[in-house]
Amino acid sequence: MKTDKNMFALLGVMAVIGAGLVYWMTGPQGLGLDTDSIFYLQAAKNVALGLGVSAYSKAGNLASLAWYPPGFPVFLSSGWFLGIGFQDWARLCNSIFFGASVFLSGFFVFYVTKSWRPAFVAAGLFLTSVHFLDVHARLLAEPLFLAVLLGFFLALAMFIDTGRRRAFYTAALLAGLSVFVRYGGIVCILAGAAAIIRSKREKAFRETVFFLLVSMALPLLLSLRNVLLTDHVFGGMIGHAAVSFEKVKIGIDTISEWILPASVTFMVRWAVFAGVIMIGGLWWQRRKVMMSSEILRVMGCLAGFMTVYLGSCVVVMFTAHASSLDMDHRILLPVYAAGALLVAIAVHTAESLPASERRILAAVITIFFVMGAARSAHLWSRFHREGYGYTSKVFSSLETVKALRSIEDHVPLYSNDPAAVYYLTGRSAVKIPKVGEGVGYFPAMPVVFKDFRNDRAVAVIFGASGFVAHARWENAATAVPLSILMKDPGAVIYGFKRK
Repeated sequence: MKTDKNMFALLGVMAVIGAGLVYWMTGPQGLGLDTDSIFYLQAAKNVALGLGVSAYSKAGNLASLAWYPPGFPVFLSSGWFLGIGFQDWARLCNSIFFGASVFLSGFFVFYVTKSWRPAFVAAGLFLTSVHFLDVHARLLAEPLFLAVLLGFFLALAMFIDTGRRRAFYTAALLAGLSVFVRYGGIVCILAGAAAIIRSKREKAFRETVFFLLVSMALPLLLSLRNVLLTDHVFGGMIGHAAVSFEKVKIGIDTISEWILPASVTFMVRWAVFAGVIMIGGLWWQRRKVMMSSEILRVMGCLAGFMTVYLGSCVVVMFTAHASSLDMDHRILLPVYAAGALLVAIAVHTAESLPASERRILAAVITIFFVMGAARSAHLWSRFHREGYGYTSKVFSSLETVKALRSIEDHVPLYSNDPAAVYYLTGRSAVKIPKVGEGVGYFPAMPVVFKDFRNDRAVAVIFGASGFVAHARWENAATAVPLSILMKDPGAVIYGFKRK
């Protein structure tokens, strides 16, 4: 009992530290904002105003938000009813979610292994992860999704262990809720069903069917809502699209950064990552016989979740109309979370190792924690000093952004990011389509301007340092003359005039 209290106290301290770090680092500039954040903010505001879950769409009009699940905007709108601004509310909640994730990760591993050491490793992996910290410092749905995901894992483990109805319903409802926050939560439902049917319980099949019925209730309602509003189950995201293997390469690169930072060359990162996997696999083959069947079952559930989630990401990369989807840290963070829990549980077998091997393992874990803490510390200072995205000092000081606000109302605006234009100016902008990977937006200009009814217009290209390098904007000049009106490291404003 005393060990349990000490464990709760340790995890509580680590959770408070994590929550405090997120709240401190986002203090001066607020949470980082990107295009997804703007959609969430718009939808939350419209929910609060009674306009439903709607946002300024990529087509240039107000539309029901279906390309993202409505769970996070609905949650975000609750701050308005409490008298708190949307961004302030999100900042407070992200801090709490980060602390909760640190606590839940440790408590989950402690519940499974009944040992404080692997629980400390799990909480430490979450606390010192630069990728977890980065997501919680931005206004995104992932912090809420991760908290729900960890709660689901814990409830599922409790049900498999005790068979309690309360744990069963909690796991089923959290699995359904995860889909309401991120469509990727459907993997939680599959993982839960697989874990229950493999639990060798007397009524496993009936419980699996009932779990699917309960957990699928909310996703089915969400699908019906999307179909009625958009004629698509996922808001028109899924459908055949030619996507190159660049998307998968991004995912491979992302995974390699879980151990070493991006500043290290790709080949070195993957050599180290592959070496860790091979050594870990050999060690696991030697030690897994010391695991109980219950622990092995939980580990199988986590491994299955990782496999299905990764496979789903690859499928989506090749079937999504939203070709901007990348297998980046945001998308793959649930895999990292499950992997961190898996590693921490595996560390439990180290308690029976000879003293010399335990010291080696402790040294490896310590080095990994120090590396993670160092990378996170750099992120803390940068976020605290500069902010991120549209809320950063760098972005807000761009002359192009200031100039946007002074453009006459009758001049039509075009942009690769209409949501950013709307957020910065309150004005509508027409979406400029992107033509192929590494080509940019400018080859599409003749199509965009074929029905050009005004004497002049303005196009704003964000992230211009990358796009200009690949842009063949002179191709557009055959349709309309183009000239650079203003250029910054982060954006370029182009002027167009009819011939």
